[in-house]
Formats: sequence, structure tokens, C-alpha cells
Amino acid sequence: MAGESVARRYARAIFELAIERGESLDDWLSDLRVADSALAEPSVAAVLSAPRVPTAAKLDIVDAAFQSAREMPRNFLKVLVDNGRVELLGTIVRAFQTLVNEHNGIIEAAITTAVPISDHEAGRVETLLGGVTGKRVIVTRRVDPTILGGVVARMGDTLINGSVAGRLAALRDQLT
Repeated sequence: MAGESVARRYARAIFELAIERGESLDDWLSDLRVADSALAEPSVAAVLSAPRVPTAAKLDIVDAAFQSAREMPRNFLKVLVDNGRVELLGTIVRAFQTLVNEHNGIIEAAITTAVPISDHEAGRVETLLGGVTGKRVIVTRRVDPTILGGVVARMGDTLINGSVAGRLAALRDQLT
């Protein structure tokens, strides 16, 4: 939990820096995702998190591995290495994505259905949720047969349970 809080602070700092400098948030996000993917390699992660490897050597590795990256994202990676926070990069990327989405008036919703739904049906759910939130909604889909039917939508801290299982549970609670 503490790591998540630290990751959000890093994400907020680079988000504000990118805005202040007029840099593309999408470019930043792309660079961060590439770095996260590279640092997810076990051998790279092991070296960058090893306490016996000198920080200067770790910084040289970042410079060599990300020489094609833009300067500011590369410098940010060096800050993470310097502060021993490389393991937070994945969480930072997710927090940064959330900030970019908020900035662009986008909200992510995870919808769960009992059976797979078509792109058209997912689009209808996006439209309905967009009407409720007043924002553009991007839906990710999940299938869970235990909900029996209907849709469960989660947007941030909000849960909309339109599932058959949810309705049956509510009915059971009313009857007892």
C-alpha cells in the first residue's frame, strides 16, 4: 500500500512535468511502457535491484538500454534507479495512465458478463456508462459464468451490479 502511494506521487510529478513542458502525454506513456516491459525481464530487474551492483553501473545500464528514449523519461528512470524504486515502475505506469485518462476526460470501466459479448454490445455498455458519468468510457471485458446473466461494471470505486446473481442475492436479503 505504501508503494502504491509513492508510485502515485511519482506519476503525479512526471504528469505535471510533462504538462508544464508541453510534452506529449502519449509519448511519455509510450516511453514508460517500453521501459516497464524491458525492466520486467528477470535478468534486468535482478541487476537493477541488486544492492551489490553500484548505482553508477545501474545508471550506465539505463543509459545504454534506453539511449533511444527521449531525455526526460530516461532521466526519470535514472531517478528511480538512484532512489531504489525501479520495482515501482509498473505501478507508476498504471497511475500515470489514470492521470492521462482523467486529463482527457476518459474513465476506464471493467465489465463482467456471464458469456462473451460482441463489440456492438460492449459499445452499447460504453455509451450507457458514458451517459451516467458524462465522460468517455473505455471498457475492458471479463467473463464470469457465476454471475448467471446481466452485467457488473466497475469504474474506479463505483460498482454497478446488474447481474442476475446480484439481483437474486438482493431478493434473498429482502425475504429474510
